[in-house]
Amino acid sequence: MNKKGFTLLEILLVVAAIAILAGIVIVAINPGKQLGATRNAARQSDINTIVNAVYQYSLDNSGLFPSNIDTNLRMLGTAGTGCNISCGVSGNSVVNNIVGGPLSIVDDSQSTFVGTLTNLIYNNTNNLLTLANNQTNGVYESNIKDATASSSWSNIAWTPNFPTGKALPNNSATETGYPTGNINMAGNVLLYHLDEASGILSDSSGNNKNGTAFNSPTYQSNGIYNYGLKFDGVNDYVKTALVDSTNTNKVTIAFWIKLPTANPSAQIIFESSPNYNLRSDSYIATVTNNKIGVGIYGNSGYSTWAADNVLQPNVWYHITIIFDKSLPNKEASIYINGINTTGSNSGLDANNTNNFGNQPIYIGDRGDGKGYYFKGWLDEFTIFNRSLSSVEMTDMYKRGTLNLRYQIRSCSNSNCSDGSFVGPDNSANTYFSEINNNSTSIPSFALTNIPNNRYFQYKILFDTSNTNISPALKNFTVSGNVSSGGSSEQTSTSTPTNSACLDISTSLTPNYITAIPFDPKIGSNEKTYYAIKKTEGNRINIVACSAENSETINITQ
Repeated sequence: MNKKGFTLLEILLVVAAIAILAGIVIVAINPGKQLGATRNAARQSDINTIVNAVYQYSLDNSGLFPSNIDTNLRMLGTAGTGCNISCGVSGNSVVNNIVGGPLSIVDDSQSTFVGTLTNLIYNNTNNLLTLANNQTNGVYESNIKDATASSSWSNIAWTPNFPTGKALPNNSATETGYPTGNINMAGNVLLYHLDEASGILSDSSGNNKNGTAFNSPTYQSNGIYNYGLKFDGVNDYVKTALVDSTNTNKVTIAFWIKLPTANPSAQIIFESSPNYNLRSDSYIATVTNNKIGVGIYGNSGYSTWAADNVLQPNVWYHITIIFDKSLPNKEASIYINGINTTGSNSGLDANNTNNFGNQPIYIGDRGDGKGYYFKGWLDEFTIFNRSLSSVEMTDMYKRGTLNLRYQIRSCSNSNCSDGSFVGPDNSANTYFSEINNNSTSIPSFALTNIPNNRYFQYKILFDTSNTNISPALKNFTVSGNVSSGGSSEQTSTSTPTNSACLDISTSLTPNYITAIPFDPKIGSNEKTYYAIKKTEGNRINIVACSAENSETINITQ
């Protein structure tokens, strides 16, 4: 009797038959679950189609979404009522299919500046975040921003209502982009930021009128913008290259000054030519007993004036001095912190008319070596071959007395307990601010060495040395890129939708989508049972409200 085994073909046929029978049995046991899974797959495909259509629409419309898509979750459809349902299911589920791409989160209203305000208020009239009345400093700590998945945070930018803590523009440029306070540097013939560590003092006006320091004034001393220059009152001074003002009889000199205790002896802050008494196209500024005095020697003789105000010791003041020979009996004006404080002249008023000269400017000394050395601090020394307006002088003062400083952090925990606020060098000791904004527009800074994380938060310090004026912020933006293909485990809750459906078909069909899809089981054109809303970062979230088998189906892009 022959005994034969099964052939390989027979074995494979038996295995296939068993698999078919098992599938039939499973479907027979729970056909509803299998059909629900099939419909869920269709729902996933539908919301993918919708979100891609919305995304393409935004690309063609400068980042704008179809009208009326906002942060409220609303069912898509044409029905005017009856669209308020509980969308989604409660319980632990996976929020899947996070689509990567550009990320931009903007705070620009009271509804978005919802963090912690200390000594601050939101001004609804002007839509500005500012210091509260009579406050010199305040802190804003933003709410924690959720990118929905791990993200690279690449840039921050903000729009202050006014330039804050920002040095004057180089190369005679004109600022743009600020709502107020843009400076026009037309006519600027000399600009010393006085930030050097040693050596030549660079002229940033673009005219190459560099300065030479003699007898070692203190570099990188205390200043308004970064650093200033300290003079000892003994023998140090600065001599500039020739500054040509021969084509004008109007000159403005502006600078920041801080004095020690009052000194009854006259000290020269600056003087054109080695001795202005010897040239009929010269000018001078002095300080005696902490009061500013100025003088002109012109074609008709001397004109001298003094400020009424006494400068308090160890306080920074912004001084603007205008020499204008086109104004009879008022050839010089002295402005302190943007306010005209010129007193009466000292009996010398020659009514000069001639233009100024082409000569070096001596800062901190009389150039002929006869002394009158200045003791104190100077910063941001600049000369214009024109008269500045009162608005320009006030704006120069405000940009030095107001400040906004920023720190940021990215976090993997939703409460940001694992992140620390840092500045541009990734330490807690530095801040992003306009002191490093060398452009003529609003500040924008690239972020480096910031870990890729899902969550982001920022902090702002508001400062002023004058309680009558406050730094003010219009908006803050953080940008980056969300990683593709991410998913995150979270506890989902059913979310109620609005009573009226949202019809976006006129925006999307037929150019971006043939028709708005609807739920394969209970949906219709009137009520699709797919809901949409805008989320942080100018992203779109779409939910399949009637997903089956306790599954959450949504997508964020």
